[in-house]
Amino acid sequence: MIAEESVAGLLQLMSAAEPGPAAGSAAALTAGLAAALLGKTARLSGEYLDDAGALATAADTLREQAQQLATDDAEGVRAMLSGDTDPTGQPDPSATPRRIGELATDIAGLATHLATYGNPTLLADAHTAGHLARAARAGTEAIIRSNQGR
Repeated sequence: MIAEESVAGLLQLMSAAEPGPAAGSAAALTAGLAAALLGKTARLSGEYLDDAGALATAADTLREQAQQLATDDAEGVRAMLSGDTDPTGQPDPSATPRRIGELATDIAGLATHLATYGNPTLLADAHTAGHLARAARAGTEAIIRSNQGR
């Protein structure tokens, strides 16, 4: 599972000349980093938001989903490049990237909410999370276009 790798190990896997984690996993992990920043922002926004705890829980759920999607995408890429059946059971090579993009959109929405109403001391964290989420979404759009031959 990708989430269990060290940062150095993950970067090594990403740069290896073999099937494995690639653009989709990078997008999912980028979305996961965004969600992690939002979890911190929400937890430290209790003074500003009555639902800060619920927002932190939502951010944690999004982060966990991103981690799983990173692994799913890496398994799909390995299968696609080695000619095996996709172990995620997805006949469409864009299915997991599409899910990552949808997740990134949800994370970007939470980032906007926390940037507007959360702890102003953590405004940079919320904005950075939004930028990361939008970058993840853009990456998945590029993957989908590539998978469609465009």
